[in-house]
Amino acid sequence: MERADGAAGPTPDLDLDQVFDRVDEHREELIQRLVAYAGQPSVSSTGEGIAEAAELACNVKVLLDGEEELGSPNLPAFVEGHKDLLGADLAIWSDGPVHESGRWCLVFGVPRDRHLRAARPGRQPAGPRPGAGLARPRTPRRARRPWLLRTAGGMARLVAWPTFTVNGLRGGYGGPGTQTVLPNEAVAKCDVRLVPDQRTSDVLAKLEAHVARHAPGVELVRGGHMEPSRTPIDSRFTEPLRQAMVAALGEEPLLVPPLGGSLPAYVFTDILGLPTFGVPFANADQTNHAPNENLEIERFIGGIKAAASMLAHLGAMRPL
Repeated sequence: MERADGAAGPTPDLDLDQVFDRVDEHREELIQRLVAYAGQPSVSSTGEGIAEAAELACNVKVLLDGEEELGSPNLPAFVEGHKDLLGADLAIWSDGPVHESGRWCLVFGVPRDRHLRAARPGRQPAGPRPGAGLARPRTPRRARRPWLLRTAGGMARLVAWPTFTVNGLRGGYGGPGTQTVLPNEAVAKCDVRLVPDQRTSDVLAKLEAHVARHAPGVELVRGGHMEPSRTPIDSRFTEPLRQAMVAALGEEPLLVPPLGGSLPAYVFTDILGLPTFGVPFANADQTNHAPNENLEIERFIGGIKAAASMLAHLGAMRPL
């Protein structure tokens, strides 16, 4: 892991109250939960003490997906083929940072993700053609209402609306010096994030029709995709989880309907039919996927306390 200051090495270095390393991507959150579940640590009402209890407050099944960064291509088939083994009352995942304000979050859904590659092969035309690329998606009618922009703000635009993102562009020569050559191919790598009630097949068909109409020489190549996940905020598990986080962390968590990212949580909501909740444990400025990725030790300990407290509160619920 190379840091921005030039330090390198496989061993994380401890800098005051932070660990700098490739610390995200579920690994520290997996460790937090395993520590919390080892002998069922119990947390006091003030969240100060961690004491080992005699046994787990309820049964726990741990599923680790090692291919999330690749789009989890094998996870749906695995879950579909092991429904009996994975049967449960609810699912809890942990990934990514808390809210930018520093508040802990309880998350109820994630959008779907669809990856695309648009390429124009062959000889580069002599000049630009209007409409030859992918046009900017049309803004939904409700997005043009000033009151919504004032009340919803940037966070709603980020987490609750569909997005079309150009991840990168490639074409021509970009090396040192000058080469006056005509590129034989131009490529745009894109992803589309859709919100619940939108269907991947429907949106993809519209994109293909749009490209065929405005840029018939462009080849649109489908990539991997994830379906959306949504759990009702009035689930019977919401209140025990909220109380557990308050007891362990000493503050009310933010209740976040959709998270502005993509995760394969739909395998739990859609395939297994489970209410599914996300509890991010990392600090807001962790800079995941970037140099100097880090985790605050206080957040790491807080995640252990929260995981233990949630297990205790869920175990105290009355069965249906």
